[in-house]
Amino acid sequence: MTLLHQLPRLMLAGTICLLALSWHAPPQARETGGPLTAAFVPVPPFAQQGPDGARSGFLIELTELIGAETGVAIRYLDLKTSREFIRRQIDGGTQIIAGVARLPPLEASNVFSSPVASETLRLTVLSRRAAALAGRRSGLRIGIVPPAAGSAVQDLLAANSPVEFATPEAAVMNLLTGGVDAVLMPEPVVFSIARNAQVDARISFLDPPVRAFGRYVALHKSRADLLPAVNAALARMEADGRLPALRQKYFLDIPEPAPGVLTAGVYHNPPYQTVEPGGRFSGFAVEVLRGLADRAGLMLEFKQISLAERQAGPGPGRYDLLPELRITGERRGMMDFTLPLEQVPVSLFTRTGETEDVAGLEGLSLRRVAALRGSPAHEFAADRQGMLLLAEDTADAVLDSLLQGRVDAILAPAAATRALARKRGAEDRIEAAGLPVLSVARAPALRFGLGSVRDRLNAVIPGYLASSEFAWLREKYFGPPAFWTRPRRLAAAAAAGVVILALAGFLVWQHQRQRQQAYERQARELEMEQTHGRQLSAMVNRLETTSRQLAEFTYAMSHDLKAPAQTIRALLAELRATSGRRLDGDGQEILDDLDRTNARMARLVEDLRVYARSVDEKRPAVPVDLNREAEAAAADAAAEIAAAGSVIKTAPLPAVDGNPEQLRTLFRQLISNAVAYRDPARGSMIQIGRGPAAPAGWVSFTVRDNGIGIEPEYHDRIFGLFKRLHRHSDHQGSGIGLTLCRRIAANHGGSIEVESQKGAGSAFTVTLPEKAEIRSHEIQRLSDGD
Repeated sequence: MTLLHQLPRLMLAGTICLLALSWHAPPQARETGGPLTAAFVPVPPFAQQGPDGARSGFLIELTELIGAETGVAIRYLDLKTSREFIRRQIDGGTQIIAGVARLPPLEASNVFSSPVASETLRLTVLSRRAAALAGRRSGLRIGIVPPAAGSAVQDLLAANSPVEFATPEAAVMNLLTGGVDAVLMPEPVVFSIARNAQVDARISFLDPPVRAFGRYVALHKSRADLLPAVNAALARMEADGRLPALRQKYFLDIPEPAPGVLTAGVYHNPPYQTVEPGGRFSGFAVEVLRGLADRAGLMLEFKQISLAERQAGPGPGRYDLLPELRITGERRGMMDFTLPLEQVPVSLFTRTGETEDVAGLEGLSLRRVAALRGSPAHEFAADRQGMLLLAEDTADAVLDSLLQGRVDAILAPAAATRALARKRGAEDRIEAAGLPVLSVARAPALRFGLGSVRDRLNAVIPGYLASSEFAWLREKYFGPPAFWTRPRRLAAAAAAGVVILALAGFLVWQHQRQRQQAYERQARELEMEQTHGRQLSAMVNRLETTSRQLAEFTYAMSHDLKAPAQTIRALLAELRATSGRRLDGDGQEILDDLDRTNARMARLVEDLRVYARSVDEKRPAVPVDLNREAEAAAADAAAEIAAAGSVIKTAPLPAVDGNPEQLRTLFRQLISNAVAYRDPARGSMIQIGRGPAAPAGWVSFTVRDNGIGIEPEYHDRIFGLFKRLHRHSDHQGSGIGLTLCRRIAANHGGSIEVESQKGAGSAFTVTLPEKAEIRSHEIQRLSDGD
């Protein structure tokens, strides 16, 4: 949903407190004893009503807890306006408000408990402008929902330009669209609006606060006798954690922002999450989270957690996120989620050969069924009548209950259960009974306050799910098993032993017959080898065809994407020329961001096109003067070299047979890499010359720089497609250049290696045969204008 769809009927809490100043009705006596009446006006997150009519919110849940602790029944009076809300409490029509500020109009007719929460009132601004507006308290356009009471608030508004809005939702919308510089409303109201609309990463609260105040339980004086019991109940709830949890749930305690290093909790639940001996963490969900964090530029640390901690979920003082968790409506109210990573099917498993006895869910009446405690399968089974449900604490225990005959069937995730059975050599002992009974969406779960982390993960999840890395992880943890499992190998070994003994017993009198059998066996093996050879040849041909088609597709795709990129650049230039003067600083910043983003996209498209041209079928090699190609590459990069203040020195290079254009591209990419990763603290120096002594028939050359260098553990990674060690804002590049260099070297039958240490520069050495048959050629150009 859009923000406009999420905002209606949210957050009138600020107006409830402030409108109270206009009421001065005298208190009226009411009868003591009996239930307590509380007013209900929808003001999320303090009071709200779900589609099923159930009431919730901080005020509602705190009122219910007080009623339960004191033994007093609670009934609700539905009201429509905040004026009625305050007036009824003043005149005794209602007798309790749980979580209200200590307002002067309520003093004469009410008594107040000990504090249940403390709150600050701070300016809310856009996160990208927080640094610029920090400490500024004048000349701002500040959105408010009148009336705005309090001397500190009035002084602040007098020094700025207040902009009045009818609802908090309208004020927040104008902040997000640039209509105002800041809004001044209760922080739980603003944060709840932003979180429900998934834009909480875009807002920040400025210190110091404009004012601070407490929230209390207000009891009408007709029920003042309950005040000691209420205070005792609040003390118990504070001590046992219920009251702090309630404040956290409804954002009365604003969540802390993201730390530099995020803590991920890992509960041992193979194959999704595994805590190995020695404290190492692995498993499908853990490795997927590592891959996502790497792509999103996030730093992680892992720690082991208990089942109770996992069920409590991420939160302050516990951990920041879980690698994966089932998404439910109830959990969305307790934590945040990224986009789903997978839909996990849950199946019914029996022992092999017993599926007909169960005959699906309908056949489980009065049957024993096991499931993992607290899992979707457990909840699903608990809702069905007639099953004799056994809850186990681990996935291993669930599988054991079936294998050991304690239950007739188990409900468990299909892929994970098969993988666990395969690992234990028991995959032949279980089978699924029919189709999956339900499907569960799973995603990384985050504590509230990590909106920026959620957005960064969401930005890379779609691409990651389509990557070969994700497919490899699924194959690793859930893929089809190898045919030769351990039981089959043991059975084969035993059978071979029996055959050998039998052959030994018949060796004397059946020697001639065995020789004949050996000849026949050799003939069959030769025929099989020939068949396998033909099959392998066909597979190679298909692989070459697929590789060529993929290269052609990549080239065509990158070619077709050039035109939109050029059009976007032209439109941005036209927009800057015609409307640039009318844009403020933010507008100009957005245009600059668009220019930079489009330039990166255009470069990526061009690099993809060049890479695609390097992957195809064979072509003849020609003599190549490496000195001339190195000089041509340096000339191509002259503007880039001059802008960086780099100096290039060359020494005589050998001659080879090869593709001159590809070798020039190789020099060009290595020069660009040296310029891009130069060390600003010293002058950039690039040296091109002969490399270390090569074997007979081979030549080598080295491109050396004095840049920032590369840590040894990343030497292999830098040659991977789209693999980068730095953000775009620090060093420009598409992540394709060094991949292209390795491809070109491989095309010539050679290799490329790097020697480097962090802070000590890098040396890329290319080794090529003097005589080579080129393995690739340019794909025919697709248009005359290319």
